[in-house]
Amino acid sequence: MTEEPNAEVQQPSVSGSRQHFLRDVIFHGKFRALSPEESTSCYHGLFFQDGQRRVDYVLTYPLRKSGGGRSSRQSDHSLTENPVSGNPSPNKPVQAGSTVADVEMGVLGETFNSHEDHKAFRREEFEKNLKDMGLELEKDEEAMIPGLGFVKIHAPWSVLCREAELMKLKMPTKKVYEVKQSSSVVKKISSLVNKALEPLRPNVEEHHSKNIKHLSHSFSREKQHLFDLSDKDNFFDSKTRSSIVYEILKRTKFKANYSMGITSLLGSGIYTAAYPLHDGAIEEESAEPNDRKLLYEEWANYSVFYKYQPIGLVRKYFGEKIGLYFAWLGLYTQMLIPASLVGVIVFLYGCATVDDNIPR
Repeated sequence: MTEEPNAEVQQPSVSGSRQHFLRDVIFHGKFRALSPEESTSCYHGLFFQDGQRRVDYVLTYPLRKSGGGRSSRQSDHSLTENPVSGNPSPNKPVQAGSTVADVEMGVLGETFNSHEDHKAFRREEFEKNLKDMGLELEKDEEAMIPGLGFVKIHAPWSVLCREAELMKLKMPTKKVYEVKQSSSVVKKISSLVNKALEPLRPNVEEHHSKNIKHLSHSFSREKQHLFDLSDKDNFFDSKTRSSIVYEILKRTKFKANYSMGITSLLGSGIYTAAYPLHDGAIEEESAEPNDRKLLYEEWANYSVFYKYQPIGLVRKYFGEKIGLYFAWLGLYTQMLIPASLVGVIVFLYGCATVDDNIPR
């Protein structure tokens, strides 16, 4: 998955078309050309180059331009020196042995280089601390966007378990319970209502029966036997993985003992963006089926404006905050329907009687 699946995504200064191009490149996985075998296993950029480790978060940073700042000071013989101020003047040519222009341009170049070196040093220090926290990093400076480098981050299983325990994340356990059925009369009425509303429901396949619910419990490494770990790769979904990595990014130090967090690095321009990946492509008919593609077809599409929102899928993909927001927005819109009908009736009545309604 890819600008985030969750609400905590940081998207600072990447300007205009470059920002949209960056999103397209990351969303569609165009990091590097892959062989057909690699593209099949890597889902076009959602994994590291080994095709096994999933990309849970991406950091972007500006690449150093070729050619230093000092090169611009060489042989500009049109510059002259003002004898009063010591600054270049257009009247007197600078002598070959003069050091004024040379020093000034050299200071500018050295300042620029030292500033870039400072940013590179902070990035190296921050990334070293991320590795100490257990995250795995892979750099990619050969992407399709010139002037930008990428740091792909993967959280291994041990880190996910540790952070899930620290964050007290509630995960579904093996224990399930069945919701009691209502009385026969209520059940019949409910079935009739469901049949009537069937065209308004999104075509989202339910993974679990509505009558079967999983008990949730705060994750604990000592009680892993309580959870269904038969499929460890999908036990923590992409939204949970990106949330865990973002929490690590927020609290990791990068300078001394008082500076920490990706937010500070973004504000100082050391990194230009930080975001999780979306799932694979959605426009291609042959694209791998995923939650993002399903949301695009059954939610973010004008052709299904009359249908109910797949709130469960929105919550699964974007998180509880975004899911709760759209659940409230949907309820609010539904409650406005009666008021809008009354308003339309009043408006039509006013249009019909506008000629006869003469105020006295």
